[in-house]
Formats: sequence, structure tokens, C-alpha cells
Amino acid sequence: KISTIFKTILEISELDETLSFKDLGADSINIIQLQEELHKLGLKVPYNYLFDKNTIEDIINYKSHHLLTKQDLVNAIDFDQIKKPDTILFTNTDVALVTGVTGSLGIHILNEIQSSFKMIYCLVRATTIEQAWDKFNQNKMVYNLDLPTDNIQVIAITNLNDKWMGMSEKMYSELTSCVSHIYHNAANVNNMKSFDSLYNDNVL
Repeated sequence: KISTIFKTILEISELDETLSFKDLGADSINIIQLQEELHKLGLKVPYNYLFDKNTIEDIINYKSHHLLTKQDLVNAIDFDQIKKPDTILFTNTDVALVTGVTGSLGIHILNEIQSSFKMIYCLVRATTIEQAWDKFNQNKMVYNLDLPTDNIQVIAITNLNDKWMGMSEKMYSELTSCVSHIYHNAANVNNMKSFDSLYNDNVL
């Protein structure tokens, strides 16, 4: 697939796979096009990496050493080591707030704690509540989790660092009056951005 991308972008019919993308005639615009096409394949390779290392072998090596599939993330988490709710502390009357349920860690933690709370509110970045539920349900399907939603309420938010954590003031006030436990698993990950630009999205 990578070789096909090379040919398509550079409009060539034959390809020497030992040559770099630049050696084949690519310029900086072509590298951006290459990055976008790789992204469509699920390969989020930084531009600065592609600018310096752009043979097919370089890209394959980046994939094998830097990228994890969702299943890799699941396999890497030792869920037995995640502290489960203590029956002494939890009485099924407590209310929890969970972020990151559209990611790997968040949805699995939710699955672990779901039966321990009277109600669990899940914050999902979305423009509508319908979109929020769609993202939540799609992630359940990705990890094949039979997760009941009887005591789960999804809330659509803008960004956690926005005023009232991206929700209405009324909803924020209601949650602060009833939530007893918070599981913050949300993260905004982007290899192209600086730590400072990602700080507000990742730190409550």
C-alpha cells in the first residue's frame, strides 16, 4: 500500500523501493500529501520524521516501533492491577464521573466499575448528545464489550478546559453536588503539538 501511495502522489508507474521519497522527486508538499495518505491507513507519522526519513523501509520501521493498535493497548494494560472499588467504600449509592470513555483505557475502566455505582456520568466531546452516544456505542463495539447502560448517562461537552468543563452551568452544578468519584482518563494526543498547547486539554 505504501508503494502505491508513492506512485500515486509522484505520478510514476515504476518504483525503486530502495530509493527515498525525496530521491524519487518529492518536495515538501508531496511529503504533506504522503503524511495525509498514511494517516488514512491509520499511520500517524510526524511530518518531521517523514521529512528526514522517507524510504518505504523507514515508514515500515516507524510503524513497527512507534505505533500501537487498539488491541496492542488493551494487551498492554494489566486490568487485574487496576484498583477495583472497595466494597467497604462503595455502597451502590455513589455517583461517578468518567472521562475518556471513547478511548481504550476509559471504556475498560468503565466496564470494571459499572456495577459499583448507582449512576455514572460519562463526558464525551461532541456537538450533540446523539453524536456523543454514537461515539460511546462505537467504542463499545470496537472492544466487543457487553456494557449495560442502565446506570450510565453520556453528556456531550465541548472541551474539558472550557468554562464549566465544557457543559452548561446547570449541569456542572448538578454534577458537583452529587458526584463522589472521578475517573479522569481523557487525553488529547498529537505528536505535532507542543506540551503547552496540549496542557489545558489533558490536565484538570
